[in-house]
Amino acid sequence: MSSPDRFVSSPDLRRAMEDLDMVPLEDHHSVASLLQQVLNKLDTILPRLHRLESSSELLIERTDAILAKNKPKSICVFCSSEENKDGHHSTRCTKFPDPVSRTVKATKLNLCLRCLIPEHGGDCKVTCSSCGLAHNYLLCHQKRPIHHLKRPRKQ
Repeated sequence: MSSPDRFVSSPDLRRAMEDLDMVPLEDHHSVASLLQQVLNKLDTILPRLHRLESSSELLIERTDAILAKNKPKSICVFCSSEENKDGHHSTRCTKFPDPVSRTVKATKLNLCLRCLIPEHGGDCKVTCSSCGLAHNYLLCHQKRPIHHLKRPRKQ
């Protein structure tokens, strides 16, 4: 019979099926022998097809993971890279300009409301630099002006 290492192609199967058509029906022994050969070839092909399918699925998963990892990231946590055409930072986001819209977007994106990092654990210690409460400065409703961040005006 065929060895498991022998490569069986679809032309081999086609040839075996054509051989089966040529056998007179009276010769049952030959038909049984030919069917056994076809089954043996199928037994060789099927495990290879399953391995190939598994390998291709794994390759697709790894490719998707690499693409996701290398996807351009926006420097604004609220906007996607497609939305952030001007390259603005989170502090200068015009699409989400106020604390309410930013909080809603951060919640939809599953960001930690303290540090704005995605899928962050519940043990975050960050507090607002303006009011000291348990949220990020960008989500604060009681913002005090931070004078040290402002540039002096030129006269």
